[in-house]
Amino acid sequence: MEFSKTGLLTALSVHEIEYALCEYYGIRKHIIVPNVSWGFFREHEADLVVITQANYLTEIEIKRSWRDFLKDFRKDSFHADNRITEFYYCVPECMVEACKHFLYDDPTLELKYGKIGLISYSENKHICFERDGRKRVSLQLTTKEVLEVARLGVLRFWDTRQKLDSGHNEAVVRKLRGEIEFLKAEFKAVAGYDIKEEL
Repeated sequence: MEFSKTGLLTALSVHEIEYALCEYYGIRKHIIVPNVSWGFFREHEADLVVITQANYLTEIEIKRSWRDFLKDFRKDSFHADNRITEFYYCVPECMVEACKHFLYDDPTLELKYGKIGLISYSENKHICFERDGRKRVSLQLTTKEVLEVARLGVLRFWDTRQKLDSGHNEAVVRKLRGEIEFLKAEFKAVAGYDIKEEL
């Protein structure tokens, strides 16, 4: 895809990007948990955290559009937590040059937000490190903190499994199908003809 300041710049879903990052880091070597927030961080939510065997934490923010990337820099709170050893934005490869200019051309940005690394992904899910995101000073996680992140990951697993086992997805699909049928009938009542004729 070509870079654009509007719209999505990848066909990949967030989950597909998470899977690619998990494969890159190694799910069997590291604790990798998506969407870590109030259970661990106070000021922000992390799209993905990776904890090494030495108990150091990497945070990765996944972005699929330029607008979503810029929104982070308008927030009151940023990813300032002394337990984050490395911090990265993971962006589509077509966004890399624009991100580099934004992040690294202005030296005051690092003073304000700290060191920010950059990872890119391709449409075939290839991960590439563009710029190091290792901070000069960070704290090693305690065993209690590592277990807390692992606990959040396990909770997410069981919640997802329960939804799958209880047929949650089928209920959502049935509800959406009902809403689509209702909208089709409304369209026909207003327009006087079937929506299929429009398509």
